[in-house]
Amino acid sequence: MDYRYNDYVDGVLSGKIPACRLVKLACKRHAGDLKKQDGTFPYRFDDEHARNAIDFFCEQVHTKGKLARQKLKPEPWQQWIIAMLYGWRRKDNGKRRFRRVYLQVARKNGKTFFASGVGLYDLVSEPGAEVYSAATKRDQAKIAFTNAKNTVRYSPTLSRFIKVHAQNLTCGDGKFEALSSDSKVQDGLNPSCAIIDEYHAHKTDELLNVIESGMGAREQPLTFIITTAGHELSNPCHEEYERVSKMLEGAKGYENDNYLAVVYELDKGDDPENERNWIKANPNLDVEGALSTDELRKALVNASQKSSGMAEFLTKRMDVWINNADCWIDDSHWKRCIKRYPEKKLAGLRCWGAVDLSKTTDFTAWTLYFLLEDGRRYARHRFYIPRDMIAARMRTDTYLIEKWVRDGWITATPGETVDYSFMFEDIRKDAQSYDIQEIAYDRNLSSLIIQPLADSFQMVEFNQGIAYMSEPSKAWEKAVSERRIIDCNPVMRWMVSCATIRTDPNDNIKVVKPQFTKSSKRIDGVITSIMANNRLDVALAELARQQSLDIDSMIF
Repeated sequence: MDYRYNDYVDGVLSGKIPACRLVKLACKRHAGDLKKQDGTFPYRFDDEHARNAIDFFCEQVHTKGKLARQKLKPEPWQQWIIAMLYGWRRKDNGKRRFRRVYLQVARKNGKTFFASGVGLYDLVSEPGAEVYSAATKRDQAKIAFTNAKNTVRYSPTLSRFIKVHAQNLTCGDGKFEALSSDSKVQDGLNPSCAIIDEYHAHKTDELLNVIESGMGAREQPLTFIITTAGHELSNPCHEEYERVSKMLEGAKGYENDNYLAVVYELDKGDDPENERNWIKANPNLDVEGALSTDELRKALVNASQKSSGMAEFLTKRMDVWINNADCWIDDSHWKRCIKRYPEKKLAGLRCWGAVDLSKTTDFTAWTLYFLLEDGRRYARHRFYIPRDMIAARMRTDTYLIEKWVRDGWITATPGETVDYSFMFEDIRKDAQSYDIQEIAYDRNLSSLIIQPLADSFQMVEFNQGIAYMSEPSKAWEKAVSERRIIDCNPVMRWMVSCATIRTDPNDNIKVVKPQFTKSSKRIDGVITSIMANNRLDVALAELARQQSLDIDSMIF
């Protein structure tokens, strides 16, 4: 066997092998740990364990395509991942170092077949193994399991000690089977290894939590997450992607010696149409029997002929996380607005407010826009949702709602409908700290708004028609692109990712929810931001007009 995992690391770090930034960081981490292992570092790298595992993977047999019935020949990048996973050991007891793996790579690079090998290795090496291929739907969960089952059937070596059954594989008293979130058999699990397939499709982290909570009795459990990128930035997979990115970058608070992460993707600024960049997301590119450059060329041509095709090409072929294909403001632009700012400096400042009551079972939003000394605007939001609707909204909207309630970004009001009195009380409290100039509201909700607030605040009707919303929306978009807005509320990041626009023949625009996911997208904070920002703009324009009149009167 030609072991080339060290050559791969050297090639990436020297630049001979094209790789994205996160792969370079993963190689740098591995190389750095190798230098530390002779000191007080609690882990050591064992080449024998690494090579034994690679040898086992070579017993896997391809079951489809040109290489059907031929043994797997792990590529250098695959050898490297196998070597890291099984070669790194604890010095105190010899057990594996890594307990969780995150592998993100573009489609058709053999990740599911690779993951089935991880499951098989655990099945034969771990006493009383319980290996699960887990996904949101049973059909998806069965893919890695079926790969494993077929490779055992075709492998004379593996079939000698692994038995194939209709619903599982067994080896001694161990088993390997598929598990989905719609399965009724989740309690009482004692997993030794879990393959979490296509994690980007998981709307919640419930299945992952159930599986890992059952691993407590295991000495060296393994969670192996495999996925491509997606276009839902408020799901658990994207949160995991951001977490491992910060870990590889060495960000403070994200250190984790027991987590192995490898992400193959295009770097920011890479041209997706430049073929030289494709290998960054596709490490198996032009390997015999795998993805070819010609296939990617055809995929790019097809993508360019469809309105949403390029977004799909970027996520699935180039492994780039993006907003929904129809999203109005790209997440990369919005992230530039997420800045720290001491809210104690806001005390006494002038601000302009806006409210959106929405439906009684949905989100209600109260937003304030502050004018800072340097001309930027600071956004402060309060969101409200009925407490009894949280569980339902977590299933349909985003699994992060409960966390946001816990962290204070959302107020949960008692019952099944929003109690607007909570918002009215917060507005009155804010008025004690800030100089609220006026509050904009949807004219269609005047009967609900005017009575509790009109006696204390300057209330301004804000027409929601497309002709009236167009210029305020364009002005807000411009302010975002010019980084003149500071908004660190995580709920807003999600709502911005939900917002798309519709236009009329006069090129007017209006922010709306995508129709095909109307029930699960929320844009309340985007609407209140547009309204509050517009009222601030109107005030500044009026101030400029008054100053101009004063100057004119002095001249004449």
